[in-house]
Amino acid sequence: MRGIVVALPNDSDLAAAIGKGGAESSMNFYNRKVEDDTITVLTPSDLEKKYYAVPESILLADTILLSTARVDALLGETLIAAGMTGKPVVLTDENDVSRLAQDAGAGRISVVGRAGALEELRRIGCGESANDTRVDIDAAFNVKGVGAVLLGIVRSGTIKVHDTMVHSSGKRISIRSIQSLDVDIDSAVKGIRVGLAVKGLESSDFEKGDVLAERAIPRVKGAKVKLRLGKIYSEGSTGGDIIGFSSGFSHCQARISGLNEGSCTVSFEKAIPLDAGDQFLLSQESKPRIFGFGTVIGV
Repeated sequence: MRGIVVALPNDSDLAAAIGKGGAESSMNFYNRKVEDDTITVLTPSDLEKKYYAVPESILLADTILLSTARVDALLGETLIAAGMTGKPVVLTDENDVSRLAQDAGAGRISVVGRAGALEELRRIGCGESANDTRVDIDAAFNVKGVGAVLLGIVRSGTIKVHDTMVHSSGKRISIRSIQSLDVDIDSAVKGIRVGLAVKGLESSDFEKGDVLAERAIPRVKGAKVKLRLGKIYSEGSTGGDIIGFSSGFSHCQARISGLNEGSCTVSFEKAIPLDAGDQFLLSQESKPRIFGFGTVIGV
């Protein structure tokens, strides 16, 4: 079994051709099972009001799929993000954007027809997974007779029925059942989108971006990070500015301070779950909106 998560920021029609539409929040989820592969395609639901779904989807994804039917700012911004994160990119063949991709710093690029996108995503696969189990949560609700149900993506390891996990609050919960694509399963590996029925907390205790893990990954109001800015930015260009910070399913406004040779401190307007090693993207209102990428080195 493999779970493959794909970011597709710029073509919901292509996403719908690959998978069946599911839950919607800041992102729309399109799901498909082919043999032992479960593919989840993430697309922003509202680019004007919820642009942060673009960096969120890129960070959650194994591979970035981009339609070249329209050559616009969103395509360029996503290629910049791909270059920063080093993630593989699959481009459709409507237009030749190889020069744009090169200028953006994107590597590991393949070009396919729209009909061949699914098989190319399966060929690239899902990458390696850490052993520690972690699930990032994007929604929670109550089901009568069941209790709290969480929706999320397994980011690493394997989650099993009856596992005991630790919520971002530090409280321990038990996994009562697991579903994927509306089917009950006993376990789920990295990259699988899951619905988890849990015991030990109410759905109101959860916030989007919360984490279930083998140890607590708490909500914090700041972090020490290693940061790489886009080519057009200098180290002094963002000092004190309010910027967008995205990591996993979390997004908030933030400020950078003490940037020196790529290391700095980031403070958040609200507490979000973060762990050392977590990756993030920075965004702004002016274009190119995605302009920085980094890794958390301490919380």
